[in-house]
Amino acid sequence: MLLYSRHAVLKFSLESRKVEQIPVMKALGRINRITFEQHEDGGTWILWVNGKQELTMDARVEGASLGDGGK
Repeated sequence: MLLYSRHAVLKFSLESRKVEQIPVMKALGRINRITFEQHEDGGTWILWVNGKQELTMDARVEGASLGDGGK
């Protein structure tokens, strides 16, 4: 599952039960919809702003793990 919160793209994995922050190289607008397109090799996340595609991201992308801080 992909989420957008406070200018950060977050990816939650049901398998590992971990949240990762996905680095994005550009400033994003006010994302108001996220869709997923399934492909044979995985899929693509699309982040939208008012009906316009703002960012397309391969579903296999990984980022920095947001763990429990060593607790």
